[in-house]
Amino acid sequence: MQACCGGNSMASLQQPGRVQGSVFPPIMPPVTKFSQQLKFNISKPFRSSFLKRNLVSEMRASSVSLPNVEISSKEIPFEDYGLGEVDPEVRTIITKEKDRQFRSLELIASENFTSRAVMEAVGSCLTNKYSEGLPGKRYYGGNEYIDQLETLCQNRALAAFRLDSTKWGVNVQPLSGSPANFAVYTAILSPHDRIMGLDLPHGGHLSHGFMTAKRRVSGTSIYFESMPYRLDESTGIVDYDMLEKTATLFRPKLIIAGASAYSRDFDYPRMRKIADSVGAFLMMDMAHISGLVAASVVADPFEYCDIVTTTTHKSLRGPRGGMIFFRKDPINGVDLESAVNNAVFPGLQGGPHNHTIGGLAVCLKHAQSPEFKAYQKRVVSNCRALANRLVELGFKLVSGGSDNHLVLVDLRPMGMDGARVEKILDMASITLNKNSVPGDKSALVPGGIRIGSPAMTTRGLSEKDFVVVADFIKEGVEITMEAKKAAPGSKLQDFNKFVTSPEFPLKERVKSLKERVETFTSRFPIPGEAFIGIAMEGVKFPFGGIINDFNGRRKCYKQDWLAAFNSGVRILAPTLYIFIASALPVIAFGEQLSRETDRSLGIAESLASTALCGIIHSVFGGQPLLIVGVAEPTIIMYTYLHSFSKSRPELGQKLYLAWAGWVCVWTAVLLMLLAMLNACNIISRFTRIAGELFGMLITVLFIQEAVKGLIGEFLVPKSDDPSLEVYQFQWRYTNGLLAVIFSFGLLYTALKSRRARSWKYGFRWMRGFIGDYGTLLMLVLWSAFSYTVPRNLPEGVPRRLELPLPWASESLYHWTVVKDMAKVPPLYILAAFIPAIMIAGLYFFDHCVSAQMAQQKEFNLKNPTAYHYDIFILGIMTLICGLLGLPPSNGVIPQSPMHTKSLAVLKKQQMRKKMVQKAKECMREKASNSEIYGRMQDATSVVKELENLKEAVMKADDGGGETKGKKFDPEVHIEDHLPVRVNEQRVSNLLQSVLVGLLILAVPVLRMIPTSVLWGYFTYMAVDSLPGNQFWERLQLLFITPGRRFKVLEGLHASFVEIVPYKSIVMFTLFQLLYFLICYGVTWIPVGGILFPLPFFILIALRQYILPRLFDPSHLQVLDSSEYEEMVGAPQRNSSFGFNGELREAHNIPLSVVENSEDEFYDAEILDEITTSRGELKHRTLSVKEDRSQMVYPENSGHS
Repeated sequence: MQACCGGNSMASLQQPGRVQGSVFPPIMPPVTKFSQQLKFNISKPFRSSFLKRNLVSEMRASSVSLPNVEISSKEIPFEDYGLGEVDPEVRTIITKEKDRQFRSLELIASENFTSRAVMEAVGSCLTNKYSEGLPGKRYYGGNEYIDQLETLCQNRALAAFRLDSTKWGVNVQPLSGSPANFAVYTAILSPHDRIMGLDLPHGGHLSHGFMTAKRRVSGTSIYFESMPYRLDESTGIVDYDMLEKTATLFRPKLIIAGASAYSRDFDYPRMRKIADSVGAFLMMDMAHISGLVAASVVADPFEYCDIVTTTTHKSLRGPRGGMIFFRKDPINGVDLESAVNNAVFPGLQGGPHNHTIGGLAVCLKHAQSPEFKAYQKRVVSNCRALANRLVELGFKLVSGGSDNHLVLVDLRPMGMDGARVEKILDMASITLNKNSVPGDKSALVPGGIRIGSPAMTTRGLSEKDFVVVADFIKEGVEITMEAKKAAPGSKLQDFNKFVTSPEFPLKERVKSLKERVETFTSRFPIPGEAFIGIAMEGVKFPFGGIINDFNGRRKCYKQDWLAAFNSGVRILAPTLYIFIASALPVIAFGEQLSRETDRSLGIAESLASTALCGIIHSVFGGQPLLIVGVAEPTIIMYTYLHSFSKSRPELGQKLYLAWAGWVCVWTAVLLMLLAMLNACNIISRFTRIAGELFGMLITVLFIQEAVKGLIGEFLVPKSDDPSLEVYQFQWRYTNGLLAVIFSFGLLYTALKSRRARSWKYGFRWMRGFIGDYGTLLMLVLWSAFSYTVPRNLPEGVPRRLELPLPWASESLYHWTVVKDMAKVPPLYILAAFIPAIMIAGLYFFDHCVSAQMAQQKEFNLKNPTAYHYDIFILGIMTLICGLLGLPPSNGVIPQSPMHTKSLAVLKKQQMRKKMVQKAKECMREKASNSEIYGRMQDATSVVKELENLKEAVMKADDGGGETKGKKFDPEVHIEDHLPVRVNEQRVSNLLQSVLVGLLILAVPVLRMIPTSVLWGYFTYMAVDSLPGNQFWERLQLLFITPGRRFKVLEGLHASFVEIVPYKSIVMFTLFQLLYFLICYGVTWIPVGGILFPLPFFILIALRQYILPRLFDPSHLQVLDSSEYEEMVGAPQRNSSFGFNGELREAHNIPLSVVENSEDEFYDAEILDEITTSRGELKHRTLSVKEDRSQMVYPENSGHS
């Protein structure tokens, strides 16, 4: 029944009918069995008009007639308005809270973002039902489906934690964790029985019996006698020896494991032994770590405990509820199943919250998926990255690190407290909580802060992102320390009043930090967009997305220019690189456009459009990393328009550009409407399969163009006279052979030159110069080489570019084409809307995908996206081009991701220079290795990514690691271990656009370039874009024998081989290949080729509704997901790695077939090897002999 499906449930019951004086449109068709004829005598309209309504779902109304019922307006049972209409005040508060959650760094360890599916269940009709008792034993009727739901939830709870239902039971009715704990106490204890739990200042929980010398704070301590156990303050670990001694003296009836601020695992075997020695029950409160337990990434308490309680909304990512697990066999003479169930009801609670149980059932199903286990592993790895970085920044952590999802920071050595830090960070949109640390005297002004990783891991943050988070926290603490010194009083209330006053001297620093935090956080979506996704919430009204994008980019606009100027002349390297990558395809496409349009358009017009649109976008656009230009979609569009125009006498060749101008006008209107109506929200639906197919399609179209061009070198151009000498067979054949030599020569040498930095020969500066400018050098080299052919060859062998001078009459006409637009018949002006629909869809898709690939998550860009705003700008650029008679430009692939990659290289070079300088200064001063690393660390802000460099420095000269037997060389080791950072700025895009424009004036120079060189460059761009495309790598996998598949793991994006069964990989790849062939085939349809984006939009529906039925969802998560981030490099495995264990079994490979490998995986020249040529970051692989410890201090043997 629709009424059970969500927040608009009652609206689904509204039915059409007649009302005196007013007629209301139907909300939805009748869906029920019996009908009542209701007649209303009212003077005002209302929404809950029970007119001709049906009461039982999915049945047609019967013919049984019922008497009319007179109901006055005063007798209306309810008015079913939406929340925004009934209570806009509450709706406003909820909207503000959504906005706060979206823009803030949510770092409270006990919070998380639950899924849309869970929220749908919690907001359903389940909230309407009362069901006191247990399944099959209710005190109310009508619970048959509630019984099914609760039983399902119980079974899933046992399955999620791998429990045998004959040995364990579970109660899923507790309202939360504290009620669950008190239900356990009620079940197994009598008043004033003794309990022992971890002391609150040492990380325990209130419900475990906290009390002070003056007050019994917790209800547990009021009704029972409580004796806490504590941490060893020297290590931050539970003092089990003291716990054993205290238990022997105190003789508790219950010992409680578990905590709310303890970052290490509990020693369950030791606690079991202690409990048995005194005859006590052992209970574990795993509220914080239940998700980690379900995923088996921390120790399992069920093997040793009698009872396990938990909340369900923390790391488990469920609704706000609780569970109690109990052993079914009697313990200490107590039947735990009966005792616990009776304690919950009727002992402490009334009817359970069925909507919460429904949401919990959904959550527990998800908890059994591989996706959930991968998420929990990221929670732990992110927390360790955060801990490592905090220690590097000088913070003291209780216990020195973390085994789970949280870290506890002791601020007292810095002269600071958690309350003041919490206040300042909260003002900067960083949400965490003050927390007691061992030795604290006050809970209101404690000495620490607690930081958790689950919530922001849910939003998609990675280890490198948590390094940024740690830096934000460090900056906030520094501001707090200065504010504390400047505050007029010593009390907390004085501090709070001071920092919130208009005269607060540090408010600009806090504001700056807040803006950077919100810009950073807003890049990551929140799950459940229909309910809480403020990323979409803010763009439900027209212009909402454009406004959000504009405001987000406005904050970093100034920095977009300063970042480039700070780079100095080094910005020229990526500028020239992307200039060549942008200009040559435009020239080639312009040459093709000239052929297809009978020279109505050509190279000069293509260059002018690319330059003009590039300048507009680089100055006024949202994402400056996006490169625009005339590309294959525009060629398809204008070829079709030219064919149509020539076939219509009313238009003909004369009005071709004028009619195309009207098509551009309509296209511009549609693009701006799409932007205004926030259509770019659909970009989140483009998963990997769409991006890979589109990238592969562009690659094949590039190769197709190159092949057509090479074949054309052997033929006579259709517009030329075949009787000319140059077109005789022998000269055409000679021209063709030279074209093959020049094109393949450019392809080979360009590919090699891009890898110049990893060459064994030559000076570093020479290899760097060739690596930066190799493509341009090869273009000049082969163009010059074309002039070495014998002089007795006829003019035109080899063929070179033909383009008119920009000041020629045929070129000048385009700037005045707007005059002819009024001559186009009105019927054709209206008809131009039809191709404009498809062209707008084509540009929309192409532009969005290009922008998406230019700002992939792995690049760790700091500035926000601007999809809506950029589409609006694209509409304006399309309008300008149409009025000027130029072919429009839009986002292009692979130039856009290539631009981002080139800027990542530039940033790395800048960092390297600073670090080498610092390292050499330290070496001259004969500093220790740790001092050398510390000075290099000070020169950059990306310390987490320098862990491998740290190892290289620390182990140099002492025979450890890969540097064994080698002296630390800053020139070598820093180059090998530097991370990538992107220099986000606008100047490189602006300069390359200006250079493209200047090419129009360099026509005599362009005429010297052989056309065959362009075909070689087309092939180079196509081949260079293949590595990193998982679709391409899976196609190659199909041809690899089973025994050699382990070699794939040495490459990129290889985690799918380890996780997904080979059969599923094959089936998914074949589906993708078939769909690719369909998309490619569409481009060959003479008129329908313009529809080629349509299959990509259809793919959204196929991916959402069809593929999940054909493939395991966990496998789809690996093979195709917009947010799935592959594991960093190859996982650790033994030196005889083959397809062992689960991997070998998943691929059904006999052990005898597997070949052992002595190969080691190592970090190569990071400048080229860390990124693929298509702009994606490679994920670094580790040596099979490398023990990648997650310790805070790798050189120590302490806790990890």
